[in-house]
Amino acid sequence: MQISGSEVPPLASDVDIAVFAESVELTAVTAYALVTPALSAPAAETASLFLSHHQAHAESFAALSAGKATGKPNAKLMAALTPALSAIKDEAGGLELVLGLEQQLAETYAFALTRLVDKAVFTAAAAILPIESAHAGVLAAALGKSVDAMFPTGAFLAAEVGDGMDVKQGLDPDAFPAG
Repeated sequence: MQISGSEVPPLASDVDIAVFAESVELTAVTAYALVTPALSAPAAETASLFLSHHQAHAESFAALSAGKATGKPNAKLMAALTPALSAIKDEAGGLELVLGLEQQLAETYAFALTRLVDKAVFTAAAAILPIESAHAGVLAAALGKSVDAMFPTGAFLAAEVGDGMDVKQGLDPDAFPAG
Protein backbone atom coordinates (compact mmCIF):
# COMPACT_ATOMS: atom_id res chain seq x y z
CA MET A 1 0.00 0.00 0.00
CA GLN A 2 1.36 3.39 -0.92
CA ILE A 3 0.14 6.63 0.49
CA SER A 4 0.05 9.47 -1.97
CA GLY A 5 -0.41 13.12 -1.39
CA SER A 6 1.30 16.43 -1.64
CA GLU A 7 5.05 16.75 -1.24
CA VAL A 8 6.20 16.77 2.34
CA PRO A 9 8.67 19.55 3.12
CA PRO A 10 12.14 18.38 4.15
CA LEU A 11 12.60 17.82 7.85
CA ALA A 12 14.64 20.52 9.50
CA SER A 13 16.78 18.50 11.87
CA ASP A 14 17.73 15.10 13.17
CA VAL A 15 15.49 15.78 16.17
CA ASP A 16 12.59 16.33 13.77
CA ILE A 17 13.38 13.00 12.11
CA ALA A 18 13.47 11.27 15.51
CA VAL A 19 10.08 12.79 16.40
CA PHE A 20 8.67 11.71 13.02
CA ALA A 21 10.14 8.21 13.36
CA GLU A 22 8.61 7.82 16.82
CA SER A 23 5.20 8.77 15.41
CA VAL A 24 5.35 6.35 12.47
CA GLU A 25 6.57 3.54 14.74
CA LEU A 26 3.59 4.17 17.01
CA THR A 27 1.40 4.06 13.91
CA ALA A 28 2.84 0.62 13.18
CA VAL A 29 2.05 -0.42 16.77
CA THR A 30 -1.56 0.66 16.27
CA ALA A 31 -1.81 -0.98 12.85
CA TYR A 32 -0.58 -4.31 14.21
CA ALA A 33 -3.00 -4.08 17.14
CA LEU A 34 -5.89 -3.50 14.73
CA VAL A 35 -4.81 -6.22 12.27
CA THR A 36 -4.17 -8.95 14.84
CA PRO A 37 -7.83 -9.96 15.41
CA ALA A 38 -8.04 -11.03 11.73
CA LEU A 39 -5.00 -13.32 12.05
CA SER A 40 -4.62 -17.00 12.83
CA ALA A 41 -2.82 -17.91 16.06
CA PRO A 42 0.64 -18.36 14.46
CA ALA A 43 0.35 -15.14 12.46
CA ALA A 44 -0.99 -13.29 15.51
CA GLU A 45 2.03 -14.45 17.51
CA THR A 46 4.36 -13.04 14.85
CA ALA A 47 2.33 -9.83 14.69
CA SER A 48 2.61 -9.48 18.46
CA LEU A 49 6.39 -9.84 18.22
CA PHE A 50 6.59 -7.25 15.43
CA LEU A 51 4.32 -4.91 17.42
CA SER A 52 6.74 -5.16 20.37
CA HIS A 53 9.63 -4.33 18.03
CA HIS A 54 7.83 -1.22 16.81
CA GLN A 55 7.08 -0.18 20.40
CA ALA A 56 10.80 -0.51 21.22
CA HIS A 57 11.72 1.46 18.09
CA ALA A 58 9.31 4.23 19.09
CA GLU A 59 10.88 4.36 22.55
CA SER A 60 14.37 4.56 21.02
CA PHE A 61 13.42 7.47 18.82
CA ALA A 62 11.53 9.20 21.65
CA ALA A 63 14.72 9.07 23.73
CA LEU A 64 16.54 10.85 20.87
CA SER A 65 13.88 13.52 20.34
CA ALA A 66 15.18 16.13 22.80
CA GLY A 67 11.88 15.90 24.67
CA LYS A 68 9.78 16.66 21.57
CA ALA A 69 8.31 13.17 21.09
CA THR A 70 4.52 13.16 21.17
CA GLY A 71 3.91 9.59 22.33
CA LYS A 72 1.16 9.38 19.69
CA PRO A 73 0.78 7.68 16.32
CA ASN A 74 1.25 9.92 13.30
CA ALA A 75 -2.23 11.42 12.83
CA LYS A 76 -1.99 11.96 9.09
CA LEU A 77 -0.62 8.47 8.45
CA MET A 78 -3.32 6.95 10.67
CA ALA A 79 -5.97 8.85 8.73
CA ALA A 80 -4.53 7.51 5.48
CA LEU A 81 -4.42 3.94 6.80
CA THR A 82 -7.84 3.92 8.48
CA PRO A 83 -9.91 3.01 5.39
CA ALA A 84 -7.62 0.07 4.60
CA LEU A 85 -7.57 -1.03 8.24
CA SER A 86 -11.36 -0.88 8.36
CA ALA A 87 -11.64 -2.96 5.18
CA ILE A 88 -9.60 -5.92 6.46
CA LYS A 89 -11.72 -9.05 6.22
CA ASP A 90 -9.17 -11.83 6.56
CA GLU A 91 -5.60 -12.78 7.36
CA ALA A 92 -4.30 -12.12 3.84
CA GLY A 93 -5.73 -8.60 3.88
CA GLY A 94 -4.22 -7.89 7.29
CA LEU A 95 -0.82 -9.25 6.30
CA GLU A 96 -0.87 -7.27 3.04
CA LEU A 97 -1.52 -4.06 4.94
CA VAL A 98 1.29 -4.51 7.46
CA LEU A 99 3.63 -5.75 4.71
CA GLY A 100 3.09 -2.48 2.85
CA LEU A 101 3.68 -0.50 6.02
CA GLU A 102 6.88 -2.43 6.80
CA GLN A 103 8.13 -1.80 3.27
CA GLN A 104 7.42 1.90 3.65
CA LEU A 105 9.19 2.04 7.00
CA ALA A 106 12.26 0.30 5.59
CA GLU A 107 12.38 2.72 2.69
CA THR A 108 11.84 5.67 5.05
CA TYR A 109 14.84 4.70 7.16
CA ALA A 110 16.98 4.09 4.07
CA PHE A 111 16.10 7.63 2.98
CA ALA A 112 16.72 9.02 6.49
CA LEU A 113 20.23 7.57 6.47
CA THR A 114 21.06 9.89 3.57
CA ARG A 115 19.95 12.93 5.61
CA LEU A 116 20.94 12.27 9.22
CA VAL A 117 23.98 13.89 10.83
CA ASP A 118 23.62 13.10 14.53
CA LYS A 119 25.45 9.87 15.32
CA ALA A 120 22.86 8.59 17.80
CA VAL A 121 19.86 9.15 15.51
CA PHE A 122 21.79 7.74 12.55
CA THR A 123 22.74 4.66 14.59
CA ALA A 124 19.14 4.10 15.65
CA ALA A 125 17.85 4.35 12.07
CA ALA A 126 20.65 2.11 10.79
CA ALA A 127 19.87 -0.50 13.46
CA ILE A 128 16.11 -0.40 12.86
CA LEU A 129 16.21 -0.48 9.04
CA PRO A 130 17.21 -4.16 8.79
CA ILE A 131 14.55 -5.11 11.33
CA GLU A 132 11.85 -3.47 9.22
CA SER A 133 13.27 -5.23 6.15
CA ALA A 134 13.23 -8.55 7.99
CA HIS A 135 9.60 -7.95 9.00
CA ALA A 136 8.78 -7.29 5.34
CA GLY A 137 10.56 -10.48 4.28
CA VAL A 138 8.72 -12.61 6.83
CA LEU A 139 5.34 -11.14 5.92
CA ALA A 140 5.95 -11.43 2.18
CA ALA A 141 7.05 -15.05 2.59
CA ALA A 142 3.91 -15.78 4.62
CA LEU A 143 1.88 -14.37 1.73
CA GLY A 144 3.79 -16.49 -0.81
CA LYS A 145 5.33 -13.50 -2.58
CA SER A 146 8.38 -13.73 -4.80
CA VAL A 147 11.73 -12.42 -3.62
CA ASP A 148 11.40 -9.44 -5.98
CA ALA A 149 8.09 -8.51 -4.34
CA MET A 150 9.41 -8.76 -0.78
CA PHE A 151 11.08 -5.37 -0.72
CA PRO A 152 9.85 -2.00 -1.99
CA THR A 153 12.76 -1.43 -4.35
CA GLY A 154 12.93 -5.05 -5.52
CA ALA A 155 16.10 -7.04 -5.76
CA PHE A 156 19.48 -5.36 -5.75
CA LEU A 157 19.81 -5.11 -9.50
CA ALA A 158 22.75 -2.73 -9.59
CA ALA A 159 24.90 -4.28 -6.87
CA GLU A 160 28.43 -4.94 -8.04
CA VAL A 161 31.27 -7.02 -6.68
CA GLY A 162 34.95 -6.62 -7.36
CA ASP A 163 38.47 -7.46 -6.33
CA GLY A 164 38.34 -5.63 -3.01
CA MET A 165 40.03 -2.44 -4.20
CA ASP A 166 36.87 -0.34 -4.54
CA VAL A 167 34.95 0.25 -1.29
CA LYS A 168 31.82 0.97 -3.33
CA GLN A 169 31.74 -2.64 -4.52
CA GLY A 170 31.06 -5.84 -2.66
CA LEU A 171 33.59 -8.65 -2.47
CA ASP A 172 33.57 -11.05 -5.42
CA PRO A 173 33.34 -14.67 -4.20
CA ASP A 174 35.51 -15.72 -7.15
CA ALA A 175 38.24 -13.28 -6.12
CA PHE A 176 38.07 -14.42 -2.49
CA PRO A 177 37.30 -18.13 -2.46
CA ALA A 178 36.49 -19.54 0.97
CA GLY A 179 38.61 -22.68 0.59
